[in-house]
Amino acid sequence: FCITADARFGSITKIRQNGTVKEIKWRAFKLQDSDWERVLELIEILKDVQRIQQIFSSETLPTLWRAIPVFERLQTAWEKKRDDERFELYVPGLDRAYMLWKKYYCMFDDKPVFLLAIFLHPYFKLDYIVKAWGGKEDQLNEQAEGVRNAKNWRQEAERVIQATVRSYY
Repeated sequence: FCITADARFGSITKIRQNGTVKEIKWRAFKLQDSDWERVLELIEILKDVQRIQQIFSSETLPTLWRAIPVFERLQTAWEKKRDDERFELYVPGLDRAYMLWKKYYCMFDDKPVFLLAIFLHPYFKLDYIVKAWGGKEDQLNEQAEGVRNAKNWRQEAERVIQATVRSYY
């Protein structure tokens, strides 16, 4: 495109400095092979978010129960990319995206509806919570490692579920 654009349209712009005029040709903006590699890497990063967006775009299937597992899937994908040499150039951007992700993920703590949606799902129940976040055994292991405020997430989920049910019944 750039070469034919030069022939068809002439220069894309002109720069005037100290009385001299310099024409900037379209071919100055031609992407090199290394540029296309960067484009493909960025597409791979953006695909993670696009997959998540598609999951939440269903008009016929319930998606609320998917919120926490899908957010965690995105976290895992970005953590893998942070550790992959191919994406070293993008680590600052991934870090910023992760901080924004974390802000919204932490909001789940204040919204028991997401936890309830997982609990009420016929497949997941409390098993997902124990598998993904840990139960009594994980709490004891973390405490042995010196984590003072380690949680038994199954117990925490049961507390939230019971409190929510009590408030409505």
